[in-house]
Amino acid sequence: MTASTDQTATGGVVDHPARPATAGDDQGALHLEAARIQARRQLVMDSIRADLSEQPSDVSVRGAARRWAQDIYAAADEISSRMRKT
Repeated sequence: MTASTDQTATGGVVDHPARPATAGDDQGALHLEAARIQARRQLVMDSIRADLSEQPSDVSVRGAARRWAQDIYAAADEISSRMRKT
């Protein structure tokens, strides 16, 4: 258990009393991590959807989707190759 202090915007210091870690803290951390992962995925999907919606025709939408998929697979191949080497 440790106490912590934060500096406020006006330069003051706020003390936070120490409290023991609980099992709920672990659950909260897992929930926050899951929310962070979901938010990142949503941002990426929103970007892809925006790009696809800007395409001038249905044929170009399919072509852009294939390019996105190729880029994702290329990144996955690169990362998995790097992971195998370590």
